[in-house]
Amino acid sequence: MRFFVLLLSILALGCGDEDLAGRSGCSELEGQTYRSVEEAECGLSPDGIALCRWTIRFADEAFEWSYSDVVETGRYRCTDGRIRTEGSSGGSYEGSLQSDGSLIFEGLAYLPET
Repeated sequence: MRFFVLLLSILALGCGDEDLAGRSGCSELEGQTYRSVEEAECGLSPDGIALCRWTIRFADEAFEWSYSDVVETGRYRCTDGRIRTEGSSGGSYEGSLQSDGSLIFEGLAYLPET
């Protein structure tokens, strides 16, 4: 009986909201902006294709993704480091947080801004 009481106590201590948020791998998204590691196509300039770093911001269950010459906004959900979005244009996009703190979103690597 003591074993079960001890086991339940340990489990209860390890199940606070903050702990679950941290283990889900999603808490670091809130209020964060990520910038692409590499420059990508950003539209046309007089000299041809322009390049820039793409960004994605997460706040209040919403995202804003600036890519190419487009800004997509919408809602996101994150579970266990996997991000799924529903854009206002009707598109859906996916990404994942990496163990080093970077983000892979639609195949492009991003780093958090500091």
